[in-house]
Amino acid sequence: MVSPLLSLITDQCAHLAANGIPAIAYTGDLSAADKRTANLELSRPDPTVKVVYITPEMLKASAVTKDLLRGLYDRKRLARFVIDEAHCLSSWGHDFRPDYRALGELKTEYPGIPLMALTATANNQVQQDVRNILHLQQCAFFKQSFNRPNLYYEVRDKRAKNIVADMYNYIQLQPNGSTGIVYANSRDQCEKLAADLRNNHGVRAHHYHAGLSKQDRIQTQTDWQHNRFDVIVATTAFGMGIDKADVRYVIHQALPRSLEGYYQETGRAGRDGKASQCVVFYAYSDVRSVHRQIDRDDTLNYEQKNRNKDAVQAVLRYCTNKTDCRRAQVLGFFGESACECYKGCDVCLSLDKDTRTSRDVTEHAVNAIKLVQAVDDSTTLKAATALFRGTKASKGSENPFFGVGSDWSLGDAERLFEKMMIENLFGELHKTNGAGYTNSYVCVSPLPSRQIKIDKMLTQSFAGRS
Repeated sequence: MVSPLLSLITDQCAHLAANGIPAIAYTGDLSAADKRTANLELSRPDPTVKVVYITPEMLKASAVTKDLLRGLYDRKRLARFVIDEAHCLSSWGHDFRPDYRALGELKTEYPGIPLMALTATANNQVQQDVRNILHLQQCAFFKQSFNRPNLYYEVRDKRAKNIVADMYNYIQLQPNGSTGIVYANSRDQCEKLAADLRNNHGVRAHHYHAGLSKQDRIQTQTDWQHNRFDVIVATTAFGMGIDKADVRYVIHQALPRSLEGYYQETGRAGRDGKASQCVVFYAYSDVRSVHRQIDRDDTLNYEQKNRNKDAVQAVLRYCTNKTDCRRAQVLGFFGESACECYKGCDVCLSLDKDTRTSRDVTEHAVNAIKLVQAVDDSTTLKAATALFRGTKASKGSENPFFGVGSDWSLGDAERLFEKMMIENLFGELHKTNGAGYTNSYVCVSPLPSRQIKIDKMLTQSFAGRS
């Protein structure tokens, strides 16, 4: 079994042991003594172990590992290869792992050995990529719906200064003893959130991220699964394959980096089939920190960084779309037609409560573009929105398009400008000041993409609530 994360391997080995199935986690974290024991067991004519877990990095780099596999193959004790979290094979997937791509050699190195690829988060493009890399063009293909009817999807406005209090208030509304996961954007943020919830609000919370030692990660995961605390605050390092059936809610404190990742992380909730909730606390300002993380990631090339940013844009569209069913948006991303939501998201739940109006805002969008074209290169998105509304305190009242949206409320104007940013009608200039801080200023995107997006806005219209 090829698996990408030590936490996932630890979790699954424990489940197998509990069911009387002997398994070995053959990873780089094995002690010298444990590795000798594992090597002896796997070198026996007829090993008693039934499942061996290994990371793709170990499979690619370790000569000892390859010798053990070859020995099992020659003795006809190698039953099959199973590639878990197979979306990691694809550079289009949200958890791309370069060493996964070498797994395509397994079909030629071990002819006649069945190969199985498993994942819960692969759109059509990723599925085809996995087939190509693993040479599985003529394979049997099994697929079930991406729909999780017991999950409720919601997006809440994020107030940066009150985010911990807002999360606490949400957690307090859950039944006593409910287990939850809070996903944070960075290791530092993860630790601070857990400490704040624990020390200032009395929530039994603990943090988890890849910077912890192996032993600390295992202990935290074990304590959480045995209900020794209620909330685990984690980075995306805590995700794939984590199996705790009674997770009642998953909160994203920061913007998810892709809809695939979001779907997988929310998939930790409600595995027992009972009603569970998935909440994103959203603020457009979060996109800047996500983009900075992508830009600073030295493991990504230029093309991959652009793909990652495109994935972020898809999440932004999901968060800002207050008209279409959340469930339909997620399923549509995976190429699945919409199904009945039964008020299983905040949009559908509010249909009977809110009055919605749709307006064609193409003319306003064109005027907003002309306004931004006329500002200097040190105007923020917030300042441009104020100019659009003609706010008295805003600088730049000499702009010929000052106040062109004076009849717009602040909330609707912000939604318009953010939507135009999301649809790449606007872009951002990043400048570093003398103190080393980077500031972001609004600009207009190149003409070809701008015209396409304006046409798109004309056909989609702009939805708001009265």
